[in-house]
Amino acid sequence: MTFGMIEELLEDCGLALSMEEVEEEESLSLNEAQEYYAQMKKR
Repeated sequence: MTFGMIEELLEDCGLALSMEEVEEEESLSLNEAQEYYAQMKKR
């Protein structure tokens, strides 16, 4: 139980840091995101 709580906190911290890194980046539209995802699947 305790390990799971620690693990969840670490994951939340990592996610928060990742979100801060890209905070200033421009968002993709739905179509742009779908095209980008389709390109990734082809690799």
